[in-house]
Amino acid sequence: MGSYKCYGDHHVGFKRFKSENGNDCIVLYPVSKYSTIPQEISPYLNISKRVEGAYKAGAPPGYAGTLRSRRIANLCPDAEIDVAYKSGAKKLVPYVHCHGYGTSADEHLAIPM
Repeated sequence: MGSYKCYGDHHVGFKRFKSENGNDCIVLYPVSKYSTIPQEISPYLNISKRVEGAYKAGAPPGYAGTLRSRRIANLCPDAEIDVAYKSGAKKLVPYVHCHGYGTSADEHLAIPM
């Protein structure tokens, strides 16, 4: 299965950070198509911990390979937000998704991709 291709006037910027209370956060936002080069990245911040946790949870053999091979294409890590949105010329409407305590921000980034 090929990586999802984004179309339109922008690439997708990507940042990870922790909130004041220690929650993992991921932000996706519009960046200029001309100022950044999209990359393929692992959705997991620490893949070895993810694999260890999967084994402890009773994951079937081979599942660790699936985790290691997951990639998300066309993201621009830590790129600057597009000038039109930064200046306020275009309105950026945030969408906040809370995954609750059942899983992690990494899984919510990895599963749909």
